Amino acid sequence: MKWLTDHVCVRGINRLIPHAFSPKEKDEDCPPHFYARGENPQWDYFHVWSDYANRLCTLLSEGQHIADVAVLYHAEAEWGGEYEPFETAVKALAEAQIDCDVVPADYLTQDRASVRDGKLTINEESYGVLIIPYAQALPETTVRELLRLAEDGLTVLIMRDYPERIYFKPDSRLLTKLRGQENIYIRTYEALPEYFRKGETAVKIEGNFPYLSVMKRKTSAGTLYFFVNESKYKTVRTTFSVGETEKLLWYDAMENRLFRSCLPEKDGTKGEAGQAQRELILEPYQSLFAFCGQTEEKAGLLAGELFGVQEIYEDPAVLPEPCSETETLAGAFRIYIQNVPEGGRTQLGLSSLCNLAVPGLLPEYSGKICYETDFSIDMQEDEGKKKYYLDLGNVYETAEVFVNGSRAGIRICPPYRLDVTGLIHAGKNQLTVTVANTLAKERGNNVFDRAMPQEPTGLLGPVRIIKA
Repeated sequence: MKWLTDHVCVRGINRLIPHAFSPKEKDEDCPPHFYARGENPQWDYFHVWSDYANRLCTLLSEGQHIADVAVLYHAEAEWGGEYEPFETAVKALAEAQIDCDVVPADYLTQDRASVRDGKLTINEESYGVLIIPYAQALPETTVRELLRLAEDGLTVLIMRDYPERIYFKPDSRLLTKLRGQENIYIRTYEALPEYFRKGETAVKIEGNFPYLSVMKRKTSAGTLYFFVNESKYKTVRTTFSVGETEKLLWYDAMENRLFRSCLPEKDGTKGEAGQAQRELILEPYQSLFAFCGQTEEKAGLLAGELFGVQEIYEDPAVLPEPCSETETLAGAFRIYIQNVPEGGRTQLGLSSLCNLAVPGLLPEYSGKICYETDFSIDMQEDEGKKKYYLDLGNVYETAEVFVNGSRAGIRICPPYRLDVTGLIHAGKNQLTVTVANTLAKERGNNVFDRAMPQEPTGLLGPVRIIKA
């Protein structure tokens, strides 16, 4: 759900309506449901997702979306020969971190679309380039509007090749004019990333990261950038530059924290046009906002008014690599299943971390599993300034963590890492992790779910203490 939320929000959706709340007893229609009459093991943690989603939707509802490109939605092309769906262009742009809007041909008319300072303007949105996915045939009105916009100074990129004919018009003079218009060009998808990298784009990313998505908005707190790593397996490590030269103030919507730095800026490194290059690390499932172009006070006030943020943290929003020291907790674990709704718990005859959803263990168990272990930390006197993080490794799939009886936090998705500075101390410490899976294990034998691959159950680790 967190991944899906990022996926739609970074593409402009800012209103979400969860629907799977069924009043029926053990409803077999597309289980599991979010609440399921209180039987969903993860319901206690549903608020973590909903709070996060509310923060995203709130931030992305204010201000004005800024996109580099408009992509024509040419539905008529599907009726008259070979064509290329607009999604092909959108995908190629998204994988190169080039934001775009899809524009129907109806909106390219003279009363709706104009060119100002070389940019296509529709309502309050402006685009430096209009992309036309390949079409063997286009309506006459669409071709005339493309010529008008190009004559007014707009750059138009037609993918692969020019159209071959106009609907119901055997006369080819318009197509000849289209081929001769100086602001209309043929491009391939392979050439698009380099084309936009040389021009004016909202964000310039070093390297190839097809799962990194970026959105830009102008807000009352300045320019807002939303970075999302949509890979479920690969970490994004790159440098980027934006048009603004001011320092960025980072916001982690999952943690509801403001940071003065994501990672230290690369000293003396300048991108194109003298823009400062900044480092960005996003692990799988991670997302970050960056405020730029306004004072720190205004960004802090906005976060305080919207989300109750009272403090701006000095430490980075993500951990630099490599971390100075890691220690794997190799001691035995005490593992219990919680008997809900009966209460109490039952200890399993296991002492090491493993997948519990295998034959002979708990393949059909839906519920909570509690893990307890003791560990020791050797803290030197000169380590007072170090930060300590607990990394749980692989978890399936929500985790509530207590260290020495104090709650360290809840994680509903990777990275399963928590700041435990101040919670651990020199000598012996106690760790308690409660993991909840979904109702899919208990109720997955139905026509909708029985053919779907099953995830593991429980805490798989490795569990590590990271000093940074």
